[in-house]
Amino acid sequence: MPNEEKKSFREKMSNCGHFCYNSETGEVLGRTANSWLKIVVFYLFYYGALAGFFAVCMTVFFTTLDSQGPTQRNMQSLLKQNPGMGFRPFTDVTKTVIKFNAKNPTEYEEYVKNLNDSIRIYTSSAGDNVVDCSGSNTGSNKGDSEVCGFPVSLLGDRCTPDNGFGYPEGKPCVLLKINKVYGWKPQTFDNETEDLPDALVGRLDPDYVGVTCEGESDADKDNTRNITFYPDKGFPAVYYPYLNQPGYLAPVVMAQFDVAPGRLLMFWCRAWARNIKHHRVDLQGSVRFEIMVDY
Repeated sequence: MPNEEKKSFREKMSNCGHFCYNSETGEVLGRTANSWLKIVVFYLFYYGALAGFFAVCMTVFFTTLDSQGPTQRNMQSLLKQNPGMGFRPFTDVTKTVIKFNAKNPTEYEEYVKNLNDSIRIYTSSAGDNVVDCSGSNTGSNKGDSEVCGFPVSLLGDRCTPDNGFGYPEGKPCVLLKINKVYGWKPQTFDNETEDLPDALVGRLDPDYVGVTCEGESDADKDNTRNITFYPDKGFPAVYYPYLNQPGYLAPVVMAQFDVAPGRLLMFWCRAWARNIKHHRVDLQGSVRFEIMVDY
């Protein structure tokens, strides 16, 4: 096999320049001007057609959406009009445990900051459509676009930033809330003769969605000294339904736990209304977390 002659650098550069522009045929990068014109026109029409098809699809898609609320509502939605619950402080998405030493501020300062951030929106909320629904003003006359302002004074004087939400004294406060579900309106209980937990006795009010927290096991219950709620009756029903109103803030409840130290206790908190169903596995209408206090 004969040895191929190795091209010099000058020859390589000459061939490269010849490919970029051939002065004999007028080709640029291997194509004539007529060929380049045809391919450019083809791809302009090709990608223009794709862009037009995409625009038509998006236009049709957006005509099916409602700017004020979800397309699928009530029993057609994935939530089936059965709200869940959430809690704060929630500093790590992989953990639901609130664990700290009451004598070491560095262990609970992150919890206190998280609670501060959670209630700050309630102290700074203001708008033309926000009305006062406290006291004798029940908010029954408010329009669909108006929302009730939530005064933080409803959260009592024990679960406040001034006293570190109870963490310095080893009695932590946990903020509870019902997740927003468009159009959901609670059907509250109006008497205590129904099959309800003892923790609701004396706290039941038709103007409130009741709330309870209890230990998961008998040991958890035995090591729980007391649980106090602010407001005591639960979530004011006047704040529902949620209709995507501007400035809407869901009502919250502070639960203060007085527990035995040095034990990891598991709690199950539930909201109570006729149209709230509870399930331990998927936590419908409820929320779970753990608390461990040391001194």
